[in-house]
Amino acid sequence: MRRFIREINAETKVTVILTTHDMNDIEALTDRVILIGKGRILHDGSFAEIRGKHGDTTTTEEVIAALYQAHNL
Repeated sequence: MRRFIREINAETKVTVILTTHDMNDIEALTDRVILIGKGRILHDGSFAEIRGKHGDTTTTEEVIAALYQAHNL
């Protein structure tokens, strides 16, 4: 599935909207991430940007959890 998503994006230049809780999929497939909580955009950018703000955590799940905690979600 990951290969298919990468290929369709590269070949057709379309935006792929992926809803998942699997952080490995997200990191493997995306350069840009939009995280939404309670109807608000919490982050629009790269995982590197999130890690820069919440860099004291180690796993992607911890980085996302820190972001949501920072927004009291």
